[in-house]
Amino acid sequence: MPPLLGFSDNPFQSRDDVLRAAISLLKPLTPYKSPCGARIKLSTATGTGFDEVAAQLEGFARPLWVVADLLAAQPTPCATASRVDDLDLNSWVRGLGAGVDPHSDTFWGHSGDHDQRMVEMEPIAYALLSAPSAFLSAPPSAPELVPQVDHQKRDRIVAWLRSINKKVVPPSNWLWFRILVNLALVKSCGVPYDEVKPLMDADFKVLDLF
Repeated sequence: MPPLLGFSDNPFQSRDDVLRAAISLLKPLTPYKSPCGARIKLSTATGTGFDEVAAQLEGFARPLWVVADLLAAQPTPCATASRVDDLDLNSWVRGLGAGVDPHSDTFWGHSGDHDQRMVEMEPIAYALLSAPSAFLSAPPSAPELVPQVDHQKRDRIVAWLRSINKKVVPPSNWLWFRILVNLALVKSCGVPYDEVKPLMDADFKVLDLF
């Protein structure tokens, strides 16, 4: 595979180096986003055995590992701030809202047993834990106003993520995905800890056997 300018040649010695690497990974994805940002469709010569919607969800979800950190760090000035602004990070926020909306044309669908959607819930959970105010808030009506929680969007996110607790999860590292999802539901979305604690305890018990 050819080298990626800004990443392959990056010394990774400073914060700005890491930001430059993040930008180099995210910028090429822009043309492949759906209009609402919920899906990213990449042309591939080979593929795995899950459905196309899940594949496009994967395209959206995996970059959240860095998108969430960029959103959390936005108030911090840096040498590459103007280039970060060019990424339209809010498109990822809009994408999450559309992806969990059953009435949206780009709804990610309901998870089934052993479903790839469970895997993609992990970076979404990480995003909610890292930048909850960005992903759960409604856009402020004026620049000087503090964003408020969009309760309808939050409820849809909760309903979509909660489904992992009702499906069969392979006894593998996928159990970590469910633990992180339940952590996000509690820490960021207001789900009572008592509701998910028995599931988390059971998953940890199995993982401790590995």
